[in-house]
Amino acid sequence: MEQQKRAHVIVISTKGNSLLNATLCANMAVELAEENIKTAIFDDADEKEILQNFFQKRKDFEQSSQAEVLIPDYFSSADEGGLPSSMLSGYEVVIIPSYGGKNDFKSEFFFADTLITILDEKTSLSLLSEPSSSPNKLLGPSAYTNFVWEIKKHLAATQKKSLNWAVLPFQCAETVEKQHTFLEKISKEYGFRISPSLKPRDCIQSLFFEGITLFDFKKPKLKGKMTISDLCAKREYRKFAEFVLNNEQ
Repeated sequence: MEQQKRAHVIVISTKGNSLLNATLCANMAVELAEENIKTAIFDDADEKEILQNFFQKRKDFEQSSQAEVLIPDYFSSADEGGLPSSMLSGYEVVIIPSYGGKNDFKSEFFFADTLITILDEKTSLSLLSEPSSSPNKLLGPSAYTNFVWEIKKHLAATQKKSLNWAVLPFQCAETVEKQHTFLEKISKEYGFRISPSLKPRDCIQSLFFEGITLFDFKKPKLKGKMTISDLCAKREYRKFAEFVLNNEQ
């Protein structure tokens, strides 16, 4: 009998910015579902009500507007008690949000095939390296970076797999440009890829609070409501998703 393929697990990690994390997870899950990729979100975080509220709003929106939006499956650790093995065999992609700081180590990292670490405007490079008084210099890898390195070694030794670690700059263009050279330098030292950046846009979170994502606008009842800002954001998110699913190191 042919063995069923295990889901590709994507863990999205932020330093405490739970709303940003949830918004990114929701948009990615809907985009993949729109591409006929069987996708689920497993919420193993204490602040799971953010995503729970999104999916409830999404169901309410679908009923009130009859827009027939796709609703990816959502599970929480409160209901499941942990990541069920049936989920890993029943889906093509499982997305896990991870909220925490640079010293807040999470067990869901051990499930990851791909780890996305978000650098927002507040986090900057301090999540990855210990700060130095001299510009563009680092004292060494942070506790977070060391933990990811230990995860990479553990997965290579026990499961014979390589953790695909990527860093996502979720910052304005000026910050991305300012940090790019230094980020490229430490990416080689610490073993991560640099994702195409995403710009902070108020429109994305406004949609999220209504239970809507950027990838719902192709529905007839929403098509005429897309703004230029929505369109630019959608292109950025699509480029990011393509990067994530391309696991070539």
